[in-house]
Amino acid sequence: MTLITVLFSLLLVASVNVYLSEGVTKTIISKICSKSSHPIACKDLLNSDSRTSSSDLKHLSLIPIELSQKQADYNLKSYTDLYYNATDEVKEESFRQCLGRYYGIEFNLVEARKLSTQQKYLRAGPMLMKAQSLAAECAYANSVSPPSIFPKIHRDMLLRAETSVIINTYISKVNTY
Repeated sequence: MTLITVLFSLLLVASVNVYLSEGVTKTIISKICSKSSHPIACKDLLNSDSRTSSSDLKHLSLIPIELSQKQADYNLKSYTDLYYNATDEVKEESFRQCLGRYYGIEFNLVEARKLSTQQKYLRAGPMLMKAQSLAAECAYANSVSPPSIFPKIHRDMLLRAETSVIINTYISKVNTY
C-alpha cells in the first residue's frame, strides 16, 4: 500500500467519523422519518425525547431502541395483568401468547441495543425487525379485543419499533467503516 492510499483511507475514515459524530439536524430527522409509514409521528416521537436535539447519529440509534424498551416493559406489564385477570379462556390464551412475544421483543431489543452501542448496525437490524414483527403479531391477535387500551399500546410499540428499524438502516448505510 502506498503512502497516498494509506493517507486517503485515514482521511475517509476520519470524515465519516466526523459525519457520524455531528449533531442530528431537523433535515436528517425529516429524511429518516420520510421512510416511516407515519412520518409525522416518527418526527414527533424523536423530537419528544430531549436527547435527540443534542444527539449524533451514533447516539440517535439508541433513542428509539430505549423508547421501544420502555414501551415493551409497559405492554408486558399490561399483558401480565390482563392474563392473570382474564375470565375468558380464549382471551387468556391470547394474552399468554402476547406475554411470550413481549419477552421475545425485550430480548431482541436488549441485544439490538448492545449491537448499536458497538456500532454493529447491520447485525442489530434483524433483531429490531424481529421485535417489530412480534409486536405486530400481538397487535393483530388482539385487534378486536377490548379493553380500549389496545389500540394505543400497540400503535405506540409499533411506531417505536419501526423508528428503530428505520434509523438503524439509515445509519448502517452512511456508516461505511
